[in-house]
Amino acid sequence: MSYTVNEPATARISVIVPVRNDAGHLRRCLEALRVSECRDFELIVVDDASTDDTPRVAEELGARVVRMERNGGPGRARNRGAEEARGDVIFFIDADVCVHPDTVGKVAESFASDPDLAAVFGSYDLMPRAATFLSQYKNLFHHYVHQRASERASTFWAGCGGVRKGVFRQLGGFDVEYGRPSIEDIEFGARMYKSGHKILLRKDLEVTHLKRWTLWGLLKTDVKDRGVPWTRLILREKSLPNDLNLKTSQRVCAVLAYVLVAAVLAGVFYPKTLWVAAACLAGIVLLNLDFYQFFLRQRGWWFTVRVVPMHVLYYLYSAAAFTTGVGLHLWDTKVARPQKGMAVARAPQAP
Repeated sequence: MSYTVNEPATARISVIVPVRNDAGHLRRCLEALRVSECRDFELIVVDDASTDDTPRVAEELGARVVRMERNGGPGRARNRGAEEARGDVIFFIDADVCVHPDTVGKVAESFASDPDLAAVFGSYDLMPRAATFLSQYKNLFHHYVHQRASERASTFWAGCGGVRKGVFRQLGGFDVEYGRPSIEDIEFGARMYKSGHKILLRKDLEVTHLKRWTLWGLLKTDVKDRGVPWTRLILREKSLPNDLNLKTSQRVCAVLAYVLVAAVLAGVFYPKTLWVAAACLAGIVLLNLDFYQFFLRQRGWWFTVRVVPMHVLYYLYSAAAFTTGVGLHLWDTKVARPQKGMAVARAPQAP
């Protein structure tokens, strides 16, 4: 069964869903949009060169489908959708999320009530569809961080984020150099913030995440796709935000996590160092007491006990990603770039 929304010529909001080979999640995403309380929007699905039934599902559920000839990544797909958008506001939704009935309406309300607002974004809710421990942990971690961050944001999230079309086009959209899901939305938010635009993190703007996380997928995403490029972005912009998951206390915890591991390894030969490990673990727990209490309230004590080692692992790989990002940044700015400049300087002049 298909459904319709307002004609594109009169639509104030353009909902854009980039997708590649994810027909199952896309169906649930579009079915959730189908029952939105707000109906004043056009729906554009950008098919990033899928090889499965994704385009058919999108058309079956009433979306206008824009097809990419070759896979270019979510940033390029979102930019392509924005080119087709006829609304005043572009509202990006990931294909593996389901909006709540009031989500689109809250986005519309945000822009209608504040003419100075350039962008608004929300967070995952507390009820991810995948029941595995890792999926629940990762999703609730995201929710916790966003719910405790400043409402006046310096970043952007394209999983559930709206931006005025004029601002989006003025800034040139997402950086297409990110060929796979990465930090293209964070980078866009940094440019938006640097340009003086107002960005709102609306904490009652929530969506349900459908993704099932694995340990390998979590590590790959958090290190390769987010941690390393995020570090390089921070160094490029010459700023280190003290918001979201970049607070000073979190950097202290990363140091404690490495000392903890070193003390545990040393404890094989020198058992007294296990007291150092215990002290480091206590420090991490105390610095994150509200974090663990959040999980305790939401999922109980056994779930929270399992969160602790995952959180220590998070600090270990986050610090490793940061160190790698710093190294790559230094290589690019101190070694690779000067060598390129020297090569140009030594090139013979044309007669």
